[in-house]
Amino acid sequence: MRDAPRCATMPDQTIRHLRGLSAPGIGANYMPFARLSDLAHFSPEKMQKNPILDCPQMVADVYCLEPGQEQRVHAHAGEAKMYCVVDGRGDFTIGDASRTLAAGEIAWSPAGVVHGVRNAYAERLTVLVVMAPNPNLRRE
Repeated sequence: MRDAPRCATMPDQTIRHLRGLSAPGIGANYMPFARLSDLAHFSPEKMQKNPILDCPQMVADVYCLEPGQEQRVHAHAGEAKMYCVVDGRGDFTIGDASRTLAAGEIAWSPAGVVHGVRNAYAERLTVLVVMAPNPNLRRE
């Protein structure tokens, strides 16, 4: 396994990438540029969360949903989440509101507010998702 890269804005913190480049002084697998279509992987079994970035400030993933797949409505007590539709259409729920979004449209959920997405359409759905702060870090 390669060494984890260093976060460019916080050199003492590590970030994780699935695919990437080597960068001097930052480490292996650092990915300063990427094409989302290269990071999007689908599965017929369930929605896929394809990690892009995991650093103290945020987490970013590409969610890939086949027709009929969903991320069930849930909430994060301490993190906000933003969804940005890259391809396809999806039904998004934020709190008590629901709306169909298409490519180029966004939805965001403040911390503690329920949210989720469902692909009720015939085409695949690709969504860039960013959460902040990083929910994977233990808070003291």
